[in-house]
Amino acid sequence: MSENSFDRHDSTPELTLLDRVDELVSALVDDYITDAEFAELEATLLTSRDARSRYIDDMQLHVDLIHHFRPRSEPLIPSVVTGLMASATVAPPAAGEVGS
Repeated sequence: MSENSFDRHDSTPELTLLDRVDELVSALVDDYITDAEFAELEATLLTSRDARSRYIDDMQLHVDLIHHFRPRSEPLIPSVVTGLMASATVAPPAAGEVGS
């Protein structure tokens, strides 16, 4: 196996960068990521636009799965962002500002 392999298991083929992002995000959301793996994920996200896009996709999938498989008896827990958006008050435009 090459020195550049991201693989942690000898029997698995070498992973691509995006495969490795998938693996690290999985470890993150399953709460078994090591400090070294977290640092690797952070460095990768800082240097690769494709990795950032994959991270967002992976996290969205995680949230979608949690939402889909939650017990129907549990209410949806509003996110911090949507909660802030819902509580924000927007003042109507002043009379002279409409359409300008």
